[in-house]
Amino acid sequence: MKSEHNEKLLKFAYNYQKSELEHRRNREHQIFSWTASILLAIIAALFIKSPSTEIFFKMQNIAWRLLVSIVVVGLTIYSIGWQHYHNTNAANHKKLIISIVDKLQLFDGNSPILSSKWRSWGTKYVGFTGQLKYPSKISATAFLGIVGLLAIWIDFILKMN
Repeated sequence: MKSEHNEKLLKFAYNYQKSELEHRRNREHQIFSWTASILLAIIAALFIKSPSTEIFFKMQNIAWRLLVSIVVVGLTIYSIGWQHYHNTNAANHKKLIISIVDKLQLFDGNSPILSSKWRSWGTKYVGFTGQLKYPSKISATAFLGIVGLLAIWIDFILKMN
């Protein structure tokens, strides 16, 4: 009886952790999508030149560029921090799922479906530098932030030379 109760409890915990993991992944994707949309809109606005916006671009000064740069940097840093938070929590949920799978003895290690390294699933590149160095939503957000800053300052720098 107690074994059956423990198994039900573990299955409930397993399903709960899976739903939390899915929530974290969806949230990280939403954050990335929002940030990418905003940064791409800023970058596009800087490159689209029409007669009506030409006057505005001629009036740009260093204060305007600094203000927009602060917005881009702030948005990028906030988004990266938020994504890292959800990614770290997702990794913790993955570890709990692996622990529950072990306790339920769902895989004896000889499963032809899973690699022998399945227990390390989700633990690679969880560190902040790993997420920046390797392809991830965080590295893409950082890249868009850098491109945004370059779009703001490129014509100003070229005019100086």
